[in-house]
Amino acid sequence: QNIEIGMPKRVAVITGGASGIGFSIAERCAKDGFNVVVADIREDALEEAASRLKKLDAEIVSVKTNVKELSSMKNLCAKTIERFGRIDYFFNNAGVSGGGNLWESVEAVRHVLETNLFGIIHGIQAFVPFMIKQDFESHIVNTASVQGMNAAIGAYGIAKHGVVAASEALHYDLSTRFVAPKVKVHCLCPSFIKTPLLENSSVTVPKDVSDEKSASVANLTETELEGLNVRINTVMEVFESAMTVNELVDRTFQGIENGDFYIYTHPEFSKADIKARMKNLLDQTPPELPPNPEVRRVFG
Repeated sequence: QNIEIGMPKRVAVITGGASGIGFSIAERCAKDGFNVVVADIREDALEEAASRLKKLDAEIVSVKTNVKELSSMKNLCAKTIERFGRIDYFFNNAGVSGGGNLWESVEAVRHVLETNLFGIIHGIQAFVPFMIKQDFESHIVNTASVQGMNAAIGAYGIAKHGVVAASEALHYDLSTRFVAPKVKVHCLCPSFIKTPLLENSSVTVPKDVSDEKSASVANLTETELEGLNVRINTVMEVFESAMTVNELVDRTFQGIENGDFYIYTHPEFSKADIKARMKNLLDQTPPELPPNPEVRRVFG
C-alpha cells in the first residue's frame, strides 16, 4: 500500500494505541510507510509502544491522551496537525471492558460509557472539523464490537450499540448530506480477539470504581464467588483461543480497501447474530443470546 514517490506520507492516528488492536494497527501503518501518531492514557505503555514502533524506521509521535476528556482529544488532533499537517486515517479505537449489571455500580457504568461511547464522540468532535477541510480522501474507523449488533449485554453492549449508531449518523451527515463525501466512515465490529483488553481495563479503571468492585466481591458468598471465578476463567479461555490481532488488522485494512462500512472479523457469526436480532425485532419478542458460540459460552 505504499504511495507514489513524491507524494506526502500518509498519516495515521490511533487511540488506545499502546497495546492490543490499537498497537497492531499502528505497527501495520508504520510498516506500510505511514507517519504514525499513537495515543494512550497509560504513559509507560505508550513510551514502550513508541520505542518499538520507531525500530520500524517510521516517524512516530506519542501523545498521552484521555479519551474521556474532549480537551485531551483536541490536544491530540492539534499535535498531529502541528507535526504532520494532515490526517489520512483516524482509528477511533480506545476502549475498556466491564461495567457490570446496570442496577449495581453507576460509577462503573459511567466509566464504560464515558470511555467507549463518549471517547468515540470526542474523537469525532476533535478530528472531523479538520478532516472535512482536506481536499483528499481520508478515513475514520470507529471501533465498535459484535456486541453493538447483538442484543445489548451490560454497559459494554450499550456503549458499543452507541458507537454503531454514532458511526451511522456520522456517515449520514458526511456522505449522504454531502458535507464531506471524501471523509469515509467505517465501523469495526470485532468478535472476541486475543488482546490484553481485560488486563488493561483493570489498570485504567478509576479508584472509586475499583474500590466499590472490591467491596462487592468481598460480600459474595462462597457459592457466588465460585461461580464468578468459573465465569472469569471461561472468559479468559475464550480470549486465549480467539482470533489474533494481526488477523483482525488484515481484515480491517481489507474492509477499508473494499469500501465496507461495517467491518466484521467473523462475518459468518456476525451475520447470523444480526439475523437473529432482526427476527426478535420483527417478531416483537424479547431479545435472546445470539447464536455465536463464543458469546453463548461467555454469557450463557
